Amino acid sequence: MKFTADLQNLSEALQFVVGVIERKLTYPILSNVLIDAGSDGTVDLRSTDLDLSLIARFEATSVSEPGRTTVPGRRALDVVGSITSGGSFELETTEKGAQLQCGRSQFVLSTMESGDFPPEVQLVDPVEVPMPAGSLLHLLRAASSSMAQNDIRRHLNGALIEVTSSHVRSVATDGMVLCMCTNNEIQIDTDSVIQALLPRKAVLELVRGFSGEEGTLTMSIGTNAVSVKSENLTLTTNLIDKPFPAYMRVVPEESDKVLNCDRESLLRGITQASTLSDEGLKVFLNADRDLMTITANTEVGDRAEVKVPVDFGDNSTNVIFRHDRLRSVLGTFDSEDVCFHIPSPTEAVRVDSKSQSDIVFVVSPIRG
Repeated sequence: MKFTADLQNLSEALQFVVGVIERKLTYPILSNVLIDAGSDGTVDLRSTDLDLSLIARFEATSVSEPGRTTVPGRRALDVVGSITSGGSFELETTEKGAQLQCGRSQFVLSTMESGDFPPEVQLVDPVEVPMPAGSLLHLLRAASSSMAQNDIRRHLNGALIEVTSSHVRSVATDGMVLCMCTNNEIQIDTDSVIQALLPRKAVLELVRGFSGEEGTLTMSIGTNAVSVKSENLTLTTNLIDKPFPAYMRVVPEESDKVLNCDRESLLRGITQASTLSDEGLKVFLNADRDLMTITANTEVGDRAEVKVPVDFGDNSTNVIFRHDRLRSVLGTFDSEDVCFHIPSPTEAVRVDSKSQSDIVFVVSPIRG
């Protein structure tokens, strides 16, 4: 294998694919990136952890000898990042390894047999769903706020993507907070409800790796895996093989006891009060008509009290939440306003916004 290309293209491709490489791996080949230089002048870089696969493609200046090899991914990125001169480079496989020549600098990276690299996952019965990049990333960012991490209930460690003829929706929950984000503008011709439960790592890699993409992305949903493709990037992930909860059963209807407030003011008040919260991360919200008092305490007697103007009609309540969950919920909205539907201090609270109707949260209060 021998090709010449722009160093910036190689750097960006490596930055995308190394995200899937774990620090501690059972199989040494998984720490490597597969480099495939084709006779058509394109170069593909691929990495995988057996559940998640990333591919980045770029155009080479020239491919004089098509071929494949693997090099240590993170080490290759360190090498490329150390070259400040930029410009073009030449990569050639030799008996000693993969030789990278850039200007007066020369590096030789160890290689492993490309035939030992795991094959790509083939989607079974895929359904293609094209959508604007910004719309998909918005759905995933919203869901990522409520995914569980290392929960023994595997179906909570990820996000559900649901596609129907009328909407595309993302849903995630950690058991205490549920986020549902719906896009009614993306529609496909289908008579069924298509669902795919993406692992947490795949969701985070999609948000990270595709954040700079514009135009249309194609999400292909198979019965065994899902892939997302742009012009030069591809992410393919196996699915969580556990059923997601029937989420609509736990989403409360809008209540006649609605607390309306300015989102930034409430977020600022909760953040201030949380500085003196105990290990349980509790904040107490005491709302009465047009004023909410946010309090927090520590075990040694420290106390914070912050007042925030609200509109709660003739209602009043005293409800307890974990401040980290509330701050995550409020930080997900882009709107100026936020609404809390609080029928009672012990029931699940619906959180939405009059000016941003695509996101709905369900937050469980703390008792006692």
